Amino acid sequence: MLVVSCAGMAVISALLAIGLNNSYQVLSAIAIISFIVSYASSFKADFQASFSIGLGPVPFLLVSELVPSPAIPALSSLALSCNWIANFIVAISFLPLRDMLSSPKDTHDPTAGRVGEGRVFYIFTVLGVVTGFLSWRGLAGKSQDK
Repeated sequence: MLVVSCAGMAVISALLAIGLNNSYQVLSAIAIISFIVSYASSFKADFQASFSIGLGPVPFLLVSELVPSPAIPALSSLALSCNWIANFIVAISFLPLRDMLSSPKDTHDPTAGRVGEGRVFYIFTVLGVVTGFLSWRGLAGKSQDK
């Protein structure tokens, strides 16, 4: 599930980056919406859904599976603290990173918009691919019995 989660997030980040960089509004909208009902009434999952099936519950569920019972409360607190710190780092660095990777359409008019706004999502795509590869590599050859 971790590999599927990372792959799904990487694909949606890439679609969002392409949509924002090339002004494909429909592609950007599809990449942002949580669940989209297609014509065949099946669900297409996006970034949020991909996150929810794999990487999202890791700090909540995985700790109790990996450590002995007496250590669960302390390590759960540590895992959640690391999760919130990582969320804070992403939130605080997102706009400066976007501004660094894109350029204004008109330097004299700050409300004119930016060119290359989607480039920041390429970073998240690379992170998703690398995390998925490392998860797949770490899990390769291991059975579920262990």
